Amino acid sequence: MRVVRMLLCVFLVGSALPLFSGDKDIDPKTGLRHGFDPAAMDKTADPCNDFFQYACGTCLAKNPVPAEYSDWDRFSELYEVNLTILHNILEKISTHRCANGFVAGKSTVTNASPHVQRDIVLNCDLVDFFPTISFPRVAGIFRQLGY
Repeated sequence: MRVVRMLLCVFLVGSALPLFSGDKDIDPKTGLRHGFDPAAMDKTADPCNDFFQYACGTCLAKNPVPAEYSDWDRFSELYEVNLTILHNILEKISTHRCANGFVAGKSTVTNASPHVQRDIVLNCDLVDFFPTISFPRVAGIFRQLGY
Protein backbone atom coordinates (compact mmCIF):
# COMPACT_ATOMS: atom_id res chain seq x y z
CA MET A 1 0.00 0.00 0.00
CA ARG A 2 2.86 2.36 0.82
CA VAL A 3 4.30 1.81 -2.66
CA VAL A 4 0.95 2.68 -4.25
CA ARG A 5 0.74 5.91 -2.21
CA MET A 6 4.30 6.83 -3.18
CA LEU A 7 3.59 6.16 -6.87
CA LEU A 8 0.42 8.24 -6.66
CA CYS A 9 2.33 11.15 -5.11
CA VAL A 10 5.04 10.91 -7.75
CA PHE A 11 2.37 10.85 -10.46
CA LEU A 12 0.54 13.89 -9.03
CA VAL A 13 3.67 15.96 -8.64
CA GLY A 14 5.03 14.78 -12.00
CA SER A 15 1.79 15.64 -13.78
CA ALA A 16 2.01 19.19 -12.41
CA LEU A 17 5.55 19.78 -13.74
CA PRO A 18 4.42 21.04 -17.17
CA LEU A 19 2.60 23.81 -15.33
CA PHE A 20 5.96 25.20 -14.19
CA SER A 21 6.89 26.65 -17.53
CA GLY A 22 8.67 29.75 -16.28
CA ASP A 23 8.20 33.48 -16.82
CA LYS A 24 6.74 33.14 -20.31
CA ASP A 25 3.37 32.52 -18.63
CA ILE A 26 3.37 35.91 -16.90
CA ASP A 27 0.98 38.40 -18.48
CA PRO A 28 3.05 41.52 -19.32
CA LYS A 29 0.06 43.81 -18.76
CA THR A 30 -1.04 42.54 -15.34
CA GLY A 31 2.10 40.81 -14.05
CA LEU A 32 -0.04 37.83 -13.05
CA ARG A 33 0.94 34.25 -13.87
CA HIS A 34 -1.39 32.24 -16.09
CA GLY A 35 -2.40 28.88 -14.65
CA PHE A 36 -0.65 27.38 -11.65
CA ASP A 37 1.68 29.59 -9.62
CA PRO A 38 4.62 27.69 -8.09
CA ALA A 39 5.06 30.48 -5.52
CA ALA A 40 1.71 29.42 -4.01
CA MET A 41 3.16 26.04 -3.00
CA ASP A 42 4.19 25.16 0.52
CA LYS A 43 7.24 23.02 -0.22
CA THR A 44 7.66 22.22 3.48
CA ALA A 45 4.41 20.21 3.44
CA ASP A 46 4.44 16.53 2.53
CA PRO A 47 2.33 16.12 -0.64
CA CYS A 48 1.57 12.51 0.29
CA ASN A 49 -0.01 13.55 3.60
CA ASP A 50 -1.67 16.86 2.66
CA PHE A 51 -1.55 17.66 -1.05
CA PHE A 52 -3.81 20.73 -0.68
CA GLN A 53 -1.42 22.28 1.86
CA TYR A 54 1.49 21.41 -0.42
CA ALA A 55 -0.16 22.95 -3.49
CA CYS A 56 -1.77 26.03 -1.89
CA GLY A 57 -0.24 26.53 1.57
CA THR A 58 1.90 29.58 0.85
CA CYS A 59 -0.92 31.30 -1.02
CA LEU A 60 -3.33 30.63 1.86
CA ALA A 61 -0.85 31.99 4.40
CA LYS A 62 -0.33 35.18 2.40
CA ASN A 63 -4.04 35.64 1.63
CA PRO A 64 -6.11 34.73 4.68
CA VAL A 65 -9.89 34.50 4.40
CA PRO A 66 -11.41 37.77 5.71
CA ALA A 67 -13.29 37.22 8.99
CA GLU A 68 -16.66 38.13 7.48
CA TYR A 69 -16.44 35.40 4.80
CA SER A 70 -16.61 31.62 4.94
CA ASP A 71 -14.39 31.33 1.86
CA TRP A 72 -12.32 33.69 -0.28
CA ASP A 73 -10.79 33.42 -3.73
CA ARG A 74 -9.92 35.62 -6.69
CA PHE A 75 -13.57 35.66 -7.79
CA SER A 76 -14.64 36.81 -4.31
CA GLU A 77 -12.07 39.58 -4.51
CA LEU A 78 -13.28 40.58 -8.00
CA TYR A 79 -16.87 40.59 -6.71
CA GLU A 80 -15.91 42.94 -3.86
CA VAL A 81 -14.06 45.28 -6.23
CA ASN A 82 -17.07 45.34 -8.57
CA LEU A 83 -19.40 46.14 -5.66
CA THR A 84 -17.11 48.96 -4.55
CA ILE A 85 -17.12 50.43 -8.06
CA LEU A 86 -20.89 50.03 -8.30
CA HIS A 87 -21.71 51.64 -4.94
CA ASN A 88 -19.02 54.34 -4.79
CA ILE A 89 -18.88 55.41 -8.42
CA LEU A 90 -21.60 54.12 -10.75
CA GLU A 91 -24.63 54.57 -8.49
CA LYS A 92 -23.67 58.24 -8.03
CA ILE A 93 -23.95 58.93 -11.78
CA SER A 94 -27.34 60.26 -12.86
CA THR A 95 -29.15 58.27 -15.53
CA HIS A 96 -31.38 59.46 -18.33
CA ARG A 97 -35.00 59.89 -17.23
CA CYS A 98 -36.11 57.23 -19.72
CA ALA A 99 -33.63 54.62 -18.48
CA ASN A 100 -35.34 51.78 -16.61
CA GLY A 101 -33.01 48.80 -16.77
CA PHE A 102 -30.77 48.27 -13.73
CA VAL A 103 -31.91 51.56 -12.19
CA ALA A 104 -32.93 51.53 -8.53
CA GLY A 105 -36.68 52.02 -8.12
CA LYS A 106 -37.43 51.24 -11.76
CA SER A 107 -38.50 48.04 -13.45
CA THR A 108 -40.12 46.54 -16.52
CA VAL A 109 -43.41 47.97 -15.20
CA THR A 110 -42.05 51.55 -15.17
CA ASN A 111 -40.67 50.87 -18.63
CA ALA A 112 -44.03 49.65 -19.97
CA SER A 113 -46.35 52.14 -18.24
CA PRO A 114 -45.86 55.06 -20.70
CA HIS A 115 -46.87 52.71 -23.54
CA VAL A 116 -50.11 51.39 -22.05
CA GLN A 117 -53.18 52.00 -24.26
CA ARG A 118 -51.13 53.58 -27.04
CA ASP A 119 -52.20 52.89 -30.61
CA ILE A 120 -48.63 52.23 -31.75
CA VAL A 121 -45.62 51.08 -29.79
CA LEU A 122 -42.30 50.95 -31.59
CA ASN A 123 -39.72 48.50 -30.27
CA CYS A 124 -36.11 48.78 -31.40
CA ASP A 125 -33.43 46.24 -30.63
CA LEU A 126 -29.83 47.25 -31.13
CA VAL A 127 -28.02 44.38 -32.81
CA ASP A 128 -24.51 43.66 -31.47
CA PHE A 129 -24.65 46.63 -29.11
CA PHE A 130 -22.53 45.28 -26.24
CA PRO A 131 -19.45 44.42 -28.36
CA THR A 132 -19.28 48.13 -29.27
CA ILE A 133 -18.61 48.98 -25.62
CA SER A 134 -14.83 48.80 -25.70
CA PHE A 135 -12.29 49.27 -22.92
CA PRO A 136 -11.24 52.72 -24.24
CA ARG A 137 -14.89 53.88 -24.07
CA VAL A 138 -15.29 52.66 -20.49
CA ALA A 139 -11.91 54.13 -19.50
CA GLY A 140 -12.95 57.45 -21.05
CA ILE A 141 -16.09 57.57 -18.92
CA PHE A 142 -14.07 56.93 -15.76
CA ARG A 143 -11.56 59.64 -16.80
CA GLN A 144 -14.46 62.09 -17.28
CA LEU A 145 -15.58 61.24 -13.75
CA GLY A 146 -12.12 62.08 -12.40
CA TYR A 147 -10.69 58.58 -11.99
